[in-house]
Amino acid sequence: MSIFSLLPGRSLEDAAVRELGQLNDTRTGTKNYNWQDHVGGFFGGYSKEDVEKRAEEIANEKLKREFDNKYANLNTRDRLGELTGNYKGVKGLTRADIIAAQASDDQRANQLEAYKQTKGANVGLLDPTISSSGIQGATTRLVNDELTRLENKSDSRIDRQDSLANRRQDFTEAQAQRNLAYQNRVLDMKDAREARNARDKQLLMIIQGLNSFGQGFQ
Repeated sequence: MSIFSLLPGRSLEDAAVRELGQLNDTRTGTKNYNWQDHVGGFFGGYSKEDVEKRAEEIANEKLKREFDNKYANLNTRDRLGELTGNYKGVKGLTRADIIAAQASDDQRANQLEAYKQTKGANVGLLDPTISSSGIQGATTRLVNDELTRLENKSDSRIDRQDSLANRRQDFTEAQAQRNLAYQNRVLDMKDAREARNARDKQLLMIIQGLNSFGQGFQ
């Protein structure tokens, strides 16, 4: 058997497909380009760099289709609206990096929906690259602002109620003072009348005594 039968396929495409399983995590280079690959490249007219470049293109195309479909199925791009997506493709990224980018965008989209439903929300005021925690913080501030507004409104209503209650209390106290003053005048008049009656009675008794004394000399 000829040694050339042991050599890998000689076309660049064949060599690139054969190296797909040997690419590193970012698919930018091969981890095991051996002597057979070099010999195949010699006869096929391509270099290791040519193989790595083409293998990267093939791997990226496959990976991009996979993650683009996932992104589309979650409708993440539309849900983000005016925000800039963290997922921009797969080139130069590890699989873990791509998953993290899409997960981040999904979380941002969920937080954005909650933000939009909050009174006072204005998506145009948000930084297009804002994180999910940033959106959550913006939502919290809006909620706190609304609570403060309602509390102030309630305090104002309570103040008005307190003012009315104070006026009512002042009127009641004034009325009570007038009643007390009237009662005091009534008592004063009664005391004065009783004093006059007592004086009249005492005077009458004196007169009667004098009359009796005068009759004793007749």
